[in-house]
Amino acid sequence: FAKCLHKNKVLNENKKVAILVKDDSVKEKVGKELASSAENDFGTEENYESLEGNYYDDFIDTSFAEKYNFLSQKDYNIRSMLGNFDENSEASGLEDIVRAVKIHAMPPKEAKDEEAIIILSPQSQAEIVGVRSLVTKYRESKTIIIFNCKLEPLPMELMMSETIYSILPLIARSKGPVVDEKAPKPPKIVLMKRYPRDWELYIDIDNGLGFEFVDSFPSDQFGRKGPSMDKIALSTKNHMKSRFQGLR
Repeated sequence: FAKCLHKNKVLNENKKVAILVKDDSVKEKVGKELASSAENDFGTEENYESLEGNYYDDFIDTSFAEKYNFLSQKDYNIRSMLGNFDENSEASGLEDIVRAVKIHAMPPKEAKDEEAIIILSPQSQAEIVGVRSLVTKYRESKTIIIFNCKLEPLPMELMMSETIYSILPLIARSKGPVVDEKAPKPPKIVLMKRYPRDWELYIDIDNGLGFEFVDSFPSDQFGRKGPSMDKIALSTKNHMKSRFQGLR
C-alpha cells in the first residue's frame, strides 16, 4: 500500500492526506513503512525483478502515474483513529469511542488542510463506530477512501460507497476426483474492478495465450461486490466450451 500511495499522487497543491489506522501501535509501524518507501526509487528495473512470474502483471497499468510525483512526508499526516483506547475495557462504551475519534482522528487544526482521508484496514467494532462518525462528518467535504475494508456488517453510512479497485484471483476445480493425470490444468480466473470500468472477468486456460478477457458485468447492476460465483462460473463454462469447440 505504501508503494501505491507514493506512486499515485493525486493531490491538489498545498493539500494533504490524513492516513488513519486503528491505534497508536499500528500508527508507529505504518509510519516507519511509509518513511522507508519514500526513500526508495520504485521506478528502477531492479526493484521490479521480484514481480516477475506474477500471474496478474498483465492487469497492472501504472502508466497514468508517471506524471505524478512521490508523496513526501510533508504531504500526509498519519494518525490513529482511537489513540491508546482499549476497546476491550469494561469501562469503554460508545461515547468513549466517539470521544477518542474526535481527539485523535481529525484534530481541527490539521484537518482543515487535508482534502482526503484514507482509513487502513478497519475491522473491529470500535472502528465501525469510528468510521461511521468520520463518514457522517466529512462525506460532503473530503474524499474518503477505505483500504482493505473488513467491516462486518457494513455500516449504513457506506451503503452508497463504490468499489474503485478490486482483484479476486480464483481457480476453477472439478467437483469430482481427477482421474486423468494428463488432463488440462484448471483455468486461472481473475475478477477485476478498475474504476471507471465495469467488473471484468479474465481467464487463462493454459493454451499459451495467457489471460483473455471473457465477460464484463455492469457496475450499476452488480454493485460493490461484483457478480456472484454462479455468474462467474457460467461465464467461465461458456468461454471454455467455445474455446474447446474451436479446437476440434
